Amino acid sequence: MSALVTWLRAELDRVEQIARTAAIANGPTWTHNPEDRWLVEGKDRPVIYDEGSPTNEQARHIALWDPQTVLRRVAADRQILDEHQVDVRDRPSFVLNTGTVSCCSTCWGETWPCRTVRLLAEGYGWEEGL
Repeated sequence: MSALVTWLRAELDRVEQIARTAAIANGPTWTHNPEDRWLVEGKDRPVIYDEGSPTNEQARHIALWDPQTVLRRVAADRQILDEHQVDVRDRPSFVLNTGTVSCCSTCWGETWPCRTVRLLAEGYGWEEGL
């Protein structure tokens, strides 16, 4: 497994755990409530109080990325990662010009990790060289 994929799987685990912990404490679904003194509410109690910060826009963003949304995103990203697994075959490689090459099982001919996996990792903060 490549360092990038190892890092991405660990990051997905980390993000999932944070979201699950937040869901246990405050419920899986949060709502933005600008008319009330609770800017973001979950499980019939406030998640964020109106104490001058965050702004309504920031509170709306926080509610948009509630635990339920984050858990759905992580599950979908795991499926994308699973769809783009390494496939080692003895076949011509147009990229490496060798007989045996590690390619993406979905993106035939593209070296692995493929562009899709690299872009997915970038969305979680991966930078070349980490």
